[in-house]
Amino acid sequence: MFKPNLKLVTNRFYLLEPQKQHHGETIVAQLKKETVNKKYSRTWTKINDDGRSDYWRDKFLSIHGGEFIKNGREWVWEDTAKEPVKEELELVKEELELVKEELEPVKEESPKTIYIITKPDGEEEEIDYAIHRYCKANGLDDGNMYKVLSGKRKTHKGYKVRLKIEGE
Repeated sequence: MFKPNLKLVTNRFYLLEPQKQHHGETIVAQLKKETVNKKYSRTWTKINDDGRSDYWRDKFLSIHGGEFIKNGREWVWEDTAKEPVKEELELVKEELELVKEELEPVKEESPKTIYIITKPDGEEEEIDYAIHRYCKANGLDDGNMYKVLSGKRKTHKGYKVRLKIEGE
């Protein structure tokens, strides 16, 4: 018969889950900020009813900050992190905008790529648009024309293609 591992805490039974170990220390990720003030949650129990509750409160404060206030028999956690003032937020936003403006690169017009296509009859034609559009209009395979451009093929159906060099 299965007997669950139970612990008596303030006249209530709680199921003990095995704690994960890492080099002999308990992983402190179990101390969750969201459940510290929720009665009988795992974190609340560690902070209030555990035999080492002082240790767990110190660990919790070292991770999440804030402070514990005694409320009758219980400890209640309050997050005392300073909330930024609206003026400070606006000032930071303005500074961020200034930095963004300084960091934006000046967009320069990139020179257009011009291709020179030599037809099978020897006539040369300059195009300043994509090769695949020229190929589609003339019944050519753009993949093979790009191979001609890169030097992997000499011609495609008698057509040659090359980039226009400045000064040509």
